[in-house]
Amino acid sequence: MTLDLPLVFTVLMGLAILAYVVLDGYDLGVGMLMPAATAREQNFMVSSIGPFWDANETWLVLGVGLLLVAFPAAHGIVLTALYLPVFVMLVGLMLRGVAFEFRIKAEGWHRELWNWMFWFGSFVASFAQGISRSGAAPRKAVVIGGGPAGLEAARVLSERGHRVVLFEAAAELGGQVTIAARANWRRDLIGIVDWFRTQLDRLRVDVRWNTLADADDVMAEEPDIVIVATGGIPDSDLVPGGDLCLSTWDVLSGGEISGSVLVYDDNGQHQGPSCADYLSDRPGVDVEIVTPDRAVAIEMGALNYPIFLQHFYAKGVKMTPDHRLTSVIRENNRLHAEFSNEFGQRGIHRVVDHVVVEHGTLPADELYWSLRDRAANEGVTDYTALLAGREQLSATGGFALFRVGDAVSSRNIHAAIYDSLRLCKDL
Repeated sequence: MTLDLPLVFTVLMGLAILAYVVLDGYDLGVGMLMPAATAREQNFMVSSIGPFWDANETWLVLGVGLLLVAFPAAHGIVLTALYLPVFVMLVGLMLRGVAFEFRIKAEGWHRELWNWMFWFGSFVASFAQGISRSGAAPRKAVVIGGGPAGLEAARVLSERGHRVVLFEAAAELGGQVTIAARANWRRDLIGIVDWFRTQLDRLRVDVRWNTLADADDVMAEEPDIVIVATGGIPDSDLVPGGDLCLSTWDVLSGGEISGSVLVYDDNGQHQGPSCADYLSDRPGVDVEIVTPDRAVAIEMGALNYPIFLQHFYAKGVKMTPDHRLTSVIRENNRLHAEFSNEFGQRGIHRVVDHVVVEHGTLPADELYWSLRDRAANEGVTDYTALLAGREQLSATGGFALFRVGDAVSSRNIHAAIYDSLRLCKDL
């Protein structure tokens, strides 16, 4: 059994903050009630917290210290974002501490003055803590598309306190992830969708199933924020005869394929190898994968590509690097594919039953362009603010429009999710 240190530190931070809220919250409450109490009650109230009031503040120090030690990146982000309220809170706590000590020895009107300083310090500290906890005013957000980018956008916006409507054209969530999960050993990818579904249920996101939303559907919601996460469509028409080719989506979606199949992959990530691996398990299918790169799966991580190569060698999948597809023609009910050599040598020619092309996706952004003229920010994302982790400029006089994931350009799952996270966390 391994010790999950992030979880341990998270629990310790939670306990420290809980102890601070309960214990020092009592002390702050005493300070806030000072003006309403008589002199005798004031003395009794201060005496009730005297032995331990300063120690209660150390729970907050412990919690912040654990954040620094265990999650230094998060510590930097949180304290940078809360710099001003934290500074004000510390000033209030220091003023409260000074007033607490001075009122004990003061007499007459001086004690009354320090009583008021004790109240004021407690008020300032409590107010600053409330400001730190509060976020932007809740707004109405509409997300179009239930792929990984749209799911993360809906989750983050809902966590931020906004009311979220998610339009999904299909009867299930996941987008391309549900297609990718059909490829043999990658079926566990569906766990990503399952997790998001659980989160949206918990956050009570309003999911509109089987709705291919148009501009009128979006505008009818009277949104403050619109996130277009409509994904992309396969870009297979990259050479003459591209319309004769299939996409990896066509194959993994369950299309009937037999005979000789050539998979052309100039993306270099999971899609092409997943498709070739999937096809190699089909009876009566002979598979070759061709790539213009120096090796198959050149863009894939080191933990994944060895599995594909092991499968290819075991199943007899032919791998041909360094060749770029130039044309596809149909002749005698078969496809003739021409390839050029990337290093100026003689090209190759293949005659097969099917050609599958993996060339990424093109943005399905028609909805974005139909909404852009109506948006207060004209659909423009401030990339300087985005990269710096700052909020986008507030849109006045209408809704703010953004697009994420494959609706911008072809991305993998991780990039699509991160795209939405870094945008929506500040909206």
